Amino acid sequence: PQLGFDNVYLHEELYPDTPIWRWNGDYTLDSVTMEKMLPLFSSTDEPFYTYWASLSTHGPYDYGTANKLLFSELGYFDAIDQAEADGLWTNVLEGGDPADVAKIRHYQAAVMDLDVAIGMMLADLEAKGILDDTIIVMYGDHNVYYHDIYLKMFASTFNDYYNMEMYHTFCVMYNPTLSDIYLEKSGAENTTISEFFTPYNIIPTLMDLLGIQYNQNLFM
Repeated sequence: PQLGFDNVYLHEELYPDTPIWRWNGDYTLDSVTMEKMLPLFSSTDEPFYTYWASLSTHGPYDYGTANKLLFSELGYFDAIDQAEADGLWTNVLEGGDPADVAKIRHYQAAVMDLDVAIGMMLADLEAKGILDDTIIVMYGDHNVYYHDIYLKMFASTFNDYYNMEMYHTFCVMYNPTLSDIYLEKSGAENTTISEFFTPYNIIPTLMDLLGIQYNQNLFM
């Protein structure tokens, strides 16, 4: 309640008969969790706010035995191999330690599962007729620091902790109407913006977009 939520759904609520995952990479896959969450996402005709913390792409990136098997059964590894053969995907640590190369491959599979989950969410919002009225925000909270992957990724260019290039993450704000208006008003060819941005910007930006009055002294 202190954060404004009416309901909180943790592992125990979504998976009452399944032991909770451990920090070994065998997390409940995002696509599986999304299927459980969709009935809870927007169960009202009133304006709603839902927050979800993704797990599939969390480190460690060598992942556990169970998820490696799931990635294989879901066809993710086959799709990665095909994309690599077609020249559409390159392992960023190719030629390095085979264990690190495998970690990147496993991480890519986890990202593919996150992509499936997001696709399920978009399809559900569209089926409910509220996609155009929904703003979706996605952001990464940190870089790939498990196993020092981020240092190895930039080793050929630089490898000092003080270079900010190593700490880039991403943030996406998506709404079909918002995208169209931005392209029209800005004259830009796409909606990608590469300005410096931090999580502190998210709330006041959303407040401005939604026309909500707020105390500007409390935000960046």
